[in-house]
Amino acid sequence: MGMHSEAAKSLGITDGKIAAVSYWQTSIEFSDKERAALAMTIVSPILKTKGCQMTYTAPSMNFSASKKSPS
Repeated sequence: MGMHSEAAKSLGITDGKIAAVSYWQTSIEFSDKERAALAMTIVSPILKTKGCQMTYTAPSMNFSASKKSPS
């Protein structure tokens, strides 16, 4: 098990999600919100290197601290 997997497990990420991360776009392990967050980790650095400014207002509305994502 790699260092990132160990860290993920220590945060409560399930073995199923860890195993499915390489195909997160189609995996039933991830909710729509989790897929949106994973997509942002890919898109954000690409846009930044092209000189684009990202606005996080709309996506952050779906991740309020008062709502918990289902496990």
